[in-house]
Amino acid sequence: MKNKFIMAVMAFTMCGMLVACGSSSGDTAVSETATSTEVQKEETAEPEKEEVEPTSEPEDAEEIEEASEAEEEAESVEDEAPEEEESATTSDEGDLGDYHVKINDATFGEDYEGNPMIVIHYDFTNNSDEAQSALWSLSSKAYQDGIELDTAIALDDDMYDAGISQKEIKPGVTIEDCQEAYTLTSDSPVEFEMSELISFSDEKLEKTFEVK
Repeated sequence: MKNKFIMAVMAFTMCGMLVACGSSSGDTAVSETATSTEVQKEETAEPEKEEVEPTSEPEDAEEIEEASEAEEEAESVEDEAPEEEESATTSDEGDLGDYHVKINDATFGEDYEGNPMIVIHYDFTNNSDEAQSALWSLSSKAYQDGIELDTAIALDDDMYDAGISQKEIKPGVTIEDCQEAYTLTSDSPVEFEMSELISFSDEKLEKTFEVK
């Protein structure tokens, strides 16, 4: 009787152990299955796409072409710009400070000693604010062969009238046929220059006369 009881206890214990093993084995299998499923999901998951920043768009081709054409047109305008007119320093007419002068022609005769003489004629306009004369407003010189000529003295007023340049004229008035006379030293051309009497400028008028 005692042996049967022992046998029954042992059988019951073994049954419990088998049940425990079966449960543990099942849990292990379920765990392995879940782990395998998660690994497959991770492998099949699509990789995240990297965000690519948009690059700056290239300049429009038409705008580049228009800019190029505009630059070429500007260069063309500069090339076609008219040359500056000849300055007053090489002209026989122009402004000298507040005065306007026009160098006209020249006549020839003899001074009081009988030496050959040239008389240069010009027009004088007073654009200043007060009465002025050509004599006290302008400075004139004449050269032959690069040497300055002496002022001539003539007794014949029909040949040379020095009084015209001494007359004062009011603002805005022009006096014609002012005269300057010089004694000639040769048959070389006479280079005549005229500038403002008192000036810090190098501006002057010039004219060359052939000796007749």
